[in-house]
Amino acid sequence: MKLTWWNEKTYEDVCDFYSNGERRCAVTNATGTGKTSVLAKVIGDYYDGEGSVMVIAPRDNIVKQYKNPFYEMNDKKIIFKTYSKLGREYSSNCINYTGLKLIVFDELHRIDAKTWRPAVDILADLNPDAKLLGASATPKRTDQKNKDEDMIDVFFNDNRAGNFDIVQCLKLGILPKPIYCSIIYDKAYNEMENDLLDKIYRIKDETTRQIQLNKIKESRINWEASFGYDKIFRTFLDFNNIENENSKIIIFCKDVEHIKEIHNSIDDHLKKLFVNEFGLELIIDDYHNKTSEKPFEEFKNDKEKGRVNILYTIDKLEEGVHVDEVKAIIMFRDTYSEIKYFQQIGRVLSISGSKHPVIIDFVANGSKVKGLDIFKKSGMIIENNLDNFVDYRGIATEGRRDRKRDIPVRCYALHEDAEKLFNEIKEVNSKGMPFTYKGETDTITYFAEKYHKSYAELYNKVYFQNMTITEAIETSLDLIDYEVEYHGEK
Repeated sequence: MKLTWWNEKTYEDVCDFYSNGERRCAVTNATGTGKTSVLAKVIGDYYDGEGSVMVIAPRDNIVKQYKNPFYEMNDKKIIFKTYSKLGREYSSNCINYTGLKLIVFDELHRIDAKTWRPAVDILADLNPDAKLLGASATPKRTDQKNKDEDMIDVFFNDNRAGNFDIVQCLKLGILPKPIYCSIIYDKAYNEMENDLLDKIYRIKDETTRQIQLNKIKESRINWEASFGYDKIFRTFLDFNNIENENSKIIIFCKDVEHIKEIHNSIDDHLKKLFVNEFGLELIIDDYHNKTSEKPFEEFKNDKEKGRVNILYTIDKLEEGVHVDEVKAIIMFRDTYSEIKYFQQIGRVLSISGSKHPVIIDFVANGSKVKGLDIFKKSGMIIENNLDNFVDYRGIATEGRRDRKRDIPVRCYALHEDAEKLFNEIKEVNSKGMPFTYKGETDTITYFAEKYHKSYAELYNKVYFQNMTITEAIETSLDLIDYEVEYHGEK
């Protein structure tokens, strides 16, 4: 098995740790860089028959990837476990594995869960001579209590092999440079808009209320004219040479009901593009905990040219599962988790994937977890509209390098105009909406200071007693500045 240059370097790091007496180390390269090939190479070094190597992973579909002939493990009798299976064995006092030479922890950020961490510790204690090898592009814990705890520090003594992060991988051309679209889809936009409208309609001052309503109306008109599904899909999903390839798209949703909702919202638009306009065959299916593995297997193995496969999912494809020919992911599942964000985009950022994959982020996740800031560090240019749209996917047809390092790939942050307006209105509301009194328009703070009134009293009367600012000012007592009066300076 021949490794890429970066994975060869990572493999050498692992060997150096072990040869220098370290028992634990972890592969930390970015998602999509081929970490499994490094694990397979190390497994080959330590495997000497049945019972010598155990591999632990979060899900069975990740375990199945080790059966790929490329990894040269089909004839090896390796013990495969999921973390949950190991936890159940611990609960039943069934952990009695001894004689292991290597224990591999794939997606190592899962190690510290309460339901199986004791099993992990016992397994390590039962095999004191075994090397412990982890792998994860996102090694921090996922729970809120310890969200900043890095499991490589905790469990692998901060021994990091490779350590090619996503910024390095994009700069060096290890990973393909994506075309990124960040936008707010209709339901999310409606929810933000309705939340603001509820606040605006409580404004007593008619002039101020109408100004804010006009801003909302203008934003809605601009959003609908510029960012409809047809325009977004036509712009970003018109893949180069699509009629001669098999194109795969993964759509991430929140839950089963959300999948149904998104089906109803966008399937007709996808059919309009791929079937009516391009004349392609379109296959749409779902894959989650309530389905069998069949939709995923068919999605992964389909090689028919001139066909587009779209797979709706929730979280079964977020980590550790790689599929060739995935040309785009579409995110409708919002998250504030950096791990979930990078695991999702990792399905399309892969050394075996599309040359310039597409990420359509309909919930502006990149903004929430500062993912766009990371892309900017790798040289990506952020645009706020589609006027400067440049499709780099056609570069491959010009005979240039697929991942030429000096290509300034762009992210189209189309959510920013709407979010900027919404945040401005929220900020104004949090400080006190502008009101008009005696021909002056300003905030509660301004009127409280100018007319020497209690800010708390004015705020309470306006927002809780539904008074106008005029009523609030004229029914409030003047403040008494005792310190100034005491010194006789008034």
